[in-house]
Amino acid sequence: MTEFLFWLYPAYIKSYLSTISKDDADALRFSLLNGSLCPAQKKDMEVVIRFYAAHSFLLELRTGIGLTGEITPETPELHS
Repeated sequence: MTEFLFWLYPAYIKSYLSTISKDDADALRFSLLNGSLCPAQKKDMEVVIRFYAAHSFLLELRTGIGLTGEITPETPELHS
């Protein structure tokens, strides 16, 4: 990843992800996963999340979908 993405994830993306509210089922899954991983696995999981979050950000920039508002909760593709 570029140095920009290494900066972007902790400065913006990670803090944003921590503010997203979770329903009870999601909160349970996050808790179960967090409690079952050893420290090395937690570090690996953080690297995987950083990779996908940063590349999702780049994909949005390339496609502009998030900027144009084309994805809405009513978009059928999101529910399949």
